[in-house]
Amino acid sequence: MEVRDLFCNVPARKKFLRSYATEEGHIKSVFTVSALAHPELGFSLTVDGRELHRLAPGSTLEERIGSLFGRDFADELIAINATDDAAVKVHGYISRPSQDPIRREQFVFVNGRPATAPIIAYALKEAYPSGRAESRPSLFLFIEVPPSEVDVNVHPAKREVRFRHPTDVKSAIVASISTALTPSNLQTLNLQTPPPPNSNTQTLKHP
Repeated sequence: MEVRDLFCNVPARKKFLRSYATEEGHIKSVFTVSALAHPELGFSLTVDGRELHRLAPGSTLEERIGSLFGRDFADELIAINATDDAAVKVHGYISRPSQDPIRREQFVFVNGRPATAPIIAYALKEAYPSGRAESRPSLFLFIEVPPSEVDVNVHPAKREVRFRHPTDVKSAIVASISTALTPSNLQTLNLQTPPPPNSNTQTLKHP
């Protein structure tokens, strides 16, 4: 996708732009969210002639997170495996409660689109170990529900959604995260051997 002469026909809109750094940050945010939502697609980002990212197509979510945020960050994460519930499926990655994450990135997707809802925040607070919720864990959470079970027209920007059965969604999130953070899973994560220092493969440790 390439855009040129964005304000050609509406020059008055240009005065509403923020600083260069702010607008660049917005572009990077959109790029990151899109790349996470579709790891199967290739993406590249060039700013002022300098290539910041070139992401290979056909990536797994694990590889895509590592490519975007670096190996050190990726090593903090553990897998949230997909639930077996036929109505609500939850999967993704979350940072270990034993450490403060290098970053505190939180990305939530509902049916492949970035979205949020109050019930998701409540579920995360309940599922994450007591005393650690305040540290804002790093989170990449994907929630899948039948389209008829979610209302995407709650907010003009489509970022907030409303679930028809929020209790079911909350239960699925709590169960999935709680399972990921069981002592046995955390111990398995800590015992894994890291790849060779010169490896070019971006991977995540997971149970």
